[in-house]
Amino acid sequence: MWTQTLPSGKVRYFERYDGKVYTVTLPDAKKSTQKEAVVKLRLKANVVKPDTVTFGTMLDRYKKHLAEEMKPQTAYAAEMQFRKIERQIGRETRLAALTAPYVRKQLYFDGSASKYNERLKHFKAALRWAYLEEMIEDIHFLDRLPKMRSERRREA
Repeated sequence: MWTQTLPSGKVRYFERYDGKVYTVTLPDAKKSTQKEAVVKLRLKANVVKPDTVTFGTMLDRYKKHLAEEMKPQTAYAAEMQFRKIERQIGRETRLAALTAPYVRKQLYFDGSASKYNERLKHFKAALRWAYLEEMIEDIHFLDRLPKMRSERRREA
């Protein structure tokens, strides 16, 4: 991997995989940023093993995909949901380590069935996309995450 400092102060990281050069631009050249660059470059080149992909990395790629595929307002609404989901699940959680009980507990922390169901819908969509992109090998645990019934009562 090699780097180039841009006039703006940001650093562009380069890596060659299978004869192609991949790049990613990050804010600085700290050790932690270099590690992040390695992960992002491997993801771009599709040479990363699925068991090492983190939830945060997958979400970043998925949000970029949504921005390209959806209308801006729809993508923004999904972005708001993903901010909450990311805080609850944890950015550094490995996708391969996700289980149904863990996800259920993290998404249902505030006790609201409607909020849980909305977040669950977005969470499942993101993981199905990650499965198609070969970032996660198994998503069968999603079947064990049912929607919750909310108690709706009409007042007379």
